[in-house]
Amino acid sequence: MAVVEMIYLVAAILWIVVVVAAVGIGVRIGLRMRARRRRMNQLLAVVRLPLLVALRRR
Repeated sequence: MAVVEMIYLVAAILWIVVVVAAVGIGVRIGLRMRARRRRMNQLLAVVRLPLLVALRRR
């Protein structure tokens, strides 16, 4: 019986490690996407501002 309990314990620990690793990878990818979106928004704002100024002058 102790062997079966040890196998369950090892399986549970491995499952927890896998879940924690997946959450960590997901957070890292999310932060990268957020930073990329922020850079794109800044770039678009730089391009959009002169267009808005030019359109208002008409």
